[in-house]
Amino acid sequence: MRSLRPRSVLAIALIAGFGCESERGEPASEPVDPSVIALSATEKLVRVSMAIRGLRPSVEELERVAADPAELSVLVDRYLESDAFGSTIRDLYNEALKVRVPASLYPAGFAAVDELEGEGVQRINVSVTEAPLRLIEHVVRNDRPLTEMVTADYVLADGYVAKVWGLAYEGTGESWETAEYLDGRPHAGILSDSWLYTRHSSTFSNKNRGRANAIARGLLCHDFVERHVELDATIDLADPEQVNSAIETNPSCASCHQTLDPLAAFFGSYFPLFVPSFLEGYPMQGYMPELIPLFTVKEPGYFGYPGGDVKHLGQMIAKDPRFALCQTRRFYSYFHQVPLAQVPETRAAELNRVLLGNMSAKELVKAIVLDEGFLVSHRTRDDLPGEPPSMLKIRPWQLASSVAELSGFRWQSDMPIDLGYGVLGRIDLMTDSLWGFEVLNGGIDAVNVALPSHTMNASASIVQAELAVRAADHVVEADARFPGSAKLFTTTTPDATDEIAVRDQLALLHAAVLGELVSADSDPVNDAYALFQDALAEMGDAHRAWKITLSAMLQHPKLVFY
Repeated sequence: MRSLRPRSVLAIALIAGFGCESERGEPASEPVDPSVIALSATEKLVRVSMAIRGLRPSVEELERVAADPAELSVLVDRYLESDAFGSTIRDLYNEALKVRVPASLYPAGFAAVDELEGEGVQRINVSVTEAPLRLIEHVVRNDRPLTEMVTADYVLADGYVAKVWGLAYEGTGESWETAEYLDGRPHAGILSDSWLYTRHSSTFSNKNRGRANAIARGLLCHDFVERHVELDATIDLADPEQVNSAIETNPSCASCHQTLDPLAAFFGSYFPLFVPSFLEGYPMQGYMPELIPLFTVKEPGYFGYPGGDVKHLGQMIAKDPRFALCQTRRFYSYFHQVPLAQVPETRAAELNRVLLGNMSAKELVKAIVLDEGFLVSHRTRDDLPGEPPSMLKIRPWQLASSVAELSGFRWQSDMPIDLGYGVLGRIDLMTDSLWGFEVLNGGIDAVNVALPSHTMNASASIVQAELAVRAADHVVEADARFPGSAKLFTTTTPDATDEIAVRDQLALLHAAVLGELVSADSDPVNDAYALFQDALAEMGDAHRAWKITLSAMLQHPKLVFY
């Protein structure tokens, strides 16, 4: 596709307004703080739909909420029951646990050997690295107590995960089902998952301290690394004997290690370190109790309380008030797109009481997304206390899902690259962080990039532009060929050039793509129609004109920010 002319580029910014009142004159609700501008009813729907499931609301849903704003709560309940909500939970906890490592990047890289010979390395590793997240998704979507993520007597697996670890699995191979380890390890939800300890590996000298901190950071929001400690510069860190002595006798060192080392002792029976790409056969032995004397320096303990195995650890974490508060803060941080340290303490305490009711993550999410503090557009003054509300930027997986739902297009590529332990295989370029564009678009790779970016930059703009062009090309051709199953062109076909038909279709596209209910003679449609006419006059091809117009809409700020 040719690049847009300057006049057409300008039209991208004019296709739809970015205000807080819809074209139909729908008033924004009155906020408690007069300096805060609330979203309109339909804008609220777009925000909660994107936040909960990463998808745009349907035109029918927009019309329901425009007619009766009380329908928003009804639709939130529906969204919380959707499969797409599971994707949100997996992404949220990947930011907490840092487990979704790119398939061919160490410590991932499980080989396509033995029973998995001939399978794509990407497919194998995506399953293995997502297993802990799938368990948490299972707990949340079935509305089980959130504590079950560390107390469950099962793990989650598909056929690939089951073969890698040798699990008792009764699924179809593709389906994710509850499963069990057969090597005698105690079951404690994600605390029993071998990939969690492969991702957070250990060495002989580290003795599982890194694993302990990963668990404390992810589940309790307690990061030993962030503690303020005055280090003793006289200790020779190259001398193991001095280091071991300092851990016990030096006050600076002991202040952390007196709680860190007993916590680390819970993980001494899990294989410390291995390179998955070196595996020649499955299942991989990940649980070895005989390693405990070599990889622990103290008896298991939990912040001053004596402990046993990881099952006991899970029970103590579940009862720890810090666990519930940490989860509350993580959910608030994720949905509001603010750093964990900036979660307001008062609001966290209020929401924590919601979670503590019956430990329902669904109730917590509903309380977050229906709160007026979440459903605001912006503040007219910046000299008042509190975090100024702002629009939220679409995450890479949300952008991929939204565009796929709208157009039927997923930006994927077959990668016939022989890695030496199998062929890479098919990759989703929007959600892969090594070969694809997830990091460029603001995501994380869970190893080198640990924090997401919620601002728009040059690389994110380029990724979105390329995705928009490809998606527009795909949906225009597909809807022209198969009008009976059209995704977007439901009032006319991509062959249409008649002004009335084009305007009606553009009004529908504004609703479906941008979440705006506008009339066919509105200013946003006027701007879009001018772009369509320009493209048609230059190209002489209706399909090309529709592709240019739609690709501009798919790059609009109202799709990027919600």
